[in-house]
Amino acid sequence: AENTKDADKQILHLEWQMERIMRRMESSPNNEVEKNVVFVNLENFSIWNSPSMKNTKRTVDLFSKYFCERMGHGICWQPPFYFSVFLRSVKPFVDPVTYGKVVIIKGPYEEGSVNDQKMTLLIGKDWREKCQIEGKKQNKISSPGYNHETYWPAAIAEENEYFAAKKRIKDAALV
Repeated sequence: AENTKDADKQILHLEWQMERIMRRMESSPNNEVEKNVVFVNLENFSIWNSPSMKNTKRTVDLFSKYFCERMGHGICWQPPFYFSVFLRSVKPFVDPVTYGKVVIIKGPYEEGSVNDQKMTLLIGKDWREKCQIEGKKQNKISSPGYNHETYWPAAIAEENEYFAAKKRIKDAALV
């Protein structure tokens, strides 16, 4: 859920998160994970909290130029009606291959529905748990299932371990 107005830091944060995903993929057993799915919960998307066109172009550029090979699909979950207008307005700025990876999931998603089948195909049978669409909200603007007090320290610890391991490897090579 968007909670800042600093566009530059938003892009830096997105880039940092994508780099973390890439490192996780590369450290998977036998490098078995080659593609990732970007899941964007748009249930709270509105004209009032939508990113500027400039920031949208920067985001599209980031995915199109730097993470396109590793992105399997970008799932836009339950966008409001006018999101389709927004999406059409950015289409000219998006690489056609990247744009083709965008999947809109709108409407019912109960077990056995068309949307349930799509999500199962894209993410797996446990897609509800992975995407936390039915998770508890920390507050009215947070994304379901996200708990900053739990997630953020774990993310920082993971980063610290990654860079510590990288330093150990570098130091060992110097010996």
